[in-house]
Amino acid sequence: MLSNLSLSSSSNFAINETTSITRAMTFITDITPNLVTRIVYGILAFFFLLCSIKIAKVGHTQPWYHNSITIRFFFPLSCLISLAENVILALEGTKYIESTSVYLKTLYIAHAMVVPILLNATYEICYLVHKRRSVNFCGIFFDEGKRVKLISNPARSFVLRNLVRALGIILFVLQIASNFDLIPNEDDELAGITGWISLIQDKRSWNEKVHILVSLLSPAFLVLTDGYLSVALWRYGTTRAMVVHSSYWNPWFSMLFGTIAFGVGQIFGQKEWYPLSSNLGLLILIISVILVMGEVDKDMEAAAQFTHFLSDVVRASFSQSSTMQMSPSPREIALEEQQPQFRGVGSVAVATDISHGQTASIETFARM
Repeated sequence: MLSNLSLSSSSNFAINETTSITRAMTFITDITPNLVTRIVYGILAFFFLLCSIKIAKVGHTQPWYHNSITIRFFFPLSCLISLAENVILALEGTKYIESTSVYLKTLYIAHAMVVPILLNATYEICYLVHKRRSVNFCGIFFDEGKRVKLISNPARSFVLRNLVRALGIILFVLQIASNFDLIPNEDDELAGITGWISLIQDKRSWNEKVHILVSLLSPAFLVLTDGYLSVALWRYGTTRAMVVHSSYWNPWFSMLFGTIAFGVGQIFGQKEWYPLSSNLGLLILIISVILVMGEVDKDMEAAAQFTHFLSDVVRASFSQSSTMQMSPSPREIALEEQQPQFRGVGSVAVATDISHGQTASIETFARM
């Protein structure tokens, strides 16, 4: 009897563990999608693939992105991770991945990387364009005259960039804790598959809704940080960019629109709509970042052309000044004419001293 009890308890533990593993993944549900929903997920997956190719191409061809590993490699990787999620959603969710736990756990970890990658990529883009044009950004003065300060610009830049990376690591840990049910005494089946409306409308105490809250914290921090960065880029593109726009409604506004769309996608509370709305908001955010990268490329190219133009002007001025130094000026010619000159006339040399107004002839004989 004890053996039967132990076997039943172990089997129950295995069932609970399997349920926990297959449920916790954000966006992955056990709901069988209809044909229209599968088509929508397939379209989203196709666009994520296009975004990954586009970002990889831009990061490879444009020289100002070559030093940014986040933009060149991790940003396209985040699109591929979202591609894999939408493919699984189109293939009946957990029914497709229950038998491949290793792949499932790998996807759990990969999904937790999407928000930190987007956070660091958008910060790198914003930092890069402000630094290239020496425009103040987040308390950093790239072209300041004073060098004696309590905290220098290199120190501020180092601290700020590492704070963003540390925030990305914290968000990654929070998402891992939510995906793998690592929160103590909390195992909410709605965590990761529902939005803020369900969290607010839930009548339970906040201690019982911690798991849902943790699953929504990472996207919320991304909305806040990208909201600030998108406003900074919008202000830069409107007032400081090389290509001047006549209105505030210009392409630099696209990232702010994408951030708002991503935030709206996190609101829907029903688990039937949340996977679709959150993926759609994420796709709009990525497309908006790609559009801003296009404007950044135009601005960088214009700045590079202007720099080359100034270099050509400087080189032309130096060459002209050197040519003028080699040829005598009219004043120098006049001074040379005032000096004693000897002109040979046959065997007689005439020395003319203009300064004394006297002319003396000296007859000389040429000796063989």
